[in-house]
Amino acid sequence: MRRLEALRADFSVLRAMARGMPKASSHAERLAAFYAPQIDHYDRFRERLLQGREQLIAKLQLPDNAHLVDLGGGTGRNIEFFGERVSRIARYEVVDLCLPMVERARERGRRFPQLHAVQGDATSWQPRDKVD
Repeated sequence: MRRLEALRADFSVLRAMARGMPKASSHAERLAAFYAPQIDHYDRFRERLLQGREQLIAKLQLPDNAHLVDLGGGTGRNIEFFGERVSRIARYEVVDLCLPMVERARERGRRFPQLHAVQGDATSWQPRDKVD
């Protein structure tokens, strides 16, 4: 049964992708309408589709008390790829225009107090402090 549930989840994500971006007045609203129906399966599906993030993050050199920014960071899943090194991160900011993604990142922030999720446009957002 678990396999059937996984297939249904994949189908719902693929269906949303095939339908394309919904019509809405703003880009943020279009993103929300597109990603909200697939948010529960987003991370698992994207990890199979877009491989290599974990390996890339493993190669990053982190200074102590790092301040990192993840532009277009979606659900904040990337923070989990730091593993034990997450303790070296003082602040991890996830910036995403899509409110359902930001809300999911904020939920993840309950387990990672250094994670702060902000709804913002990655093309214009500016950090308050110096980042690493």
